[in-house]
Amino acid sequence: MKRIKQSCGLFFRAGDKENRSKGREEKTKLPWGERLRRWLYPAHCALCDGLLSGREKGLCASCRRRVQISCLCFENGFAPFPYRGVYRDAVRRFKYSGRAEYAVFFAEAIVCAAQKSVLPPGYGFPRSWRPDVLVPVPIHRSRFRERGYNQAEELARELGRLLHIPCDTKLVVRIRDTRPQNALTPEQRKENVKHAFAVKKHASIPARVLLVDDIYTTGSTLKELEKVLCGCGAREIYRVCICLAV
Repeated sequence: MKRIKQSCGLFFRAGDKENRSKGREEKTKLPWGERLRRWLYPAHCALCDGLLSGREKGLCASCRRRVQISCLCFENGFAPFPYRGVYRDAVRRFKYSGRAEYAVFFAEAIVCAAQKSVLPPGYGFPRSWRPDVLVPVPIHRSRFRERGYNQAEELARELGRLLHIPCDTKLVVRIRDTRPQNALTPEQRKENVKHAFAVKKHASIPARVLLVDDIYTTGSTLKELEKVLCGCGAREIYRVCICLAV
């Protein structure tokens, strides 16, 4: 695996040198409302969880130098990170500790992973394939009340912004409050999410859908969601996640 600086221009675009020279001047160009928001709710680095400076985005300078992005393939999809170490800890904070701002880094990492290499047939989506819509895995309203947001939805919104593809957060709803999947066996996971999702009434189902989630383990949740969408008319469905559990 190569360092992100070597493998992806998304984080390190031409013009970094110019941006560094602008320094404080560029910081003052932020709208006052955004500056106030950052002061009241400072963003944290997605890997070390340290506070970011005004000019840092997603990662701090130290983590930016050492982060590595892969292209880990699973059935009809891929993830940029393995579910272990610092990446596992980051996803847990993103999911359970109110770090919704991590979505900025995770979305960029997914795009970077897609650019790294041609993915094997039957796994990652083809280079020429472009989804009509991004659909995050929905969470039940009771879980939403606990967390204050859906981490998959935050991720899908950022991905949509980067890829210029619409994100539909209302297309599919979770109609059952299922048990957490992490403590279940593969067979129990399948049963746990069975009939857990429903497509919104009278919805127009796009032909090409990209499902977005945080962790891929057995794929039970995504497969159930895919079954529901295909049953309503979707023809091509692929998947992206932040981490692949191995």
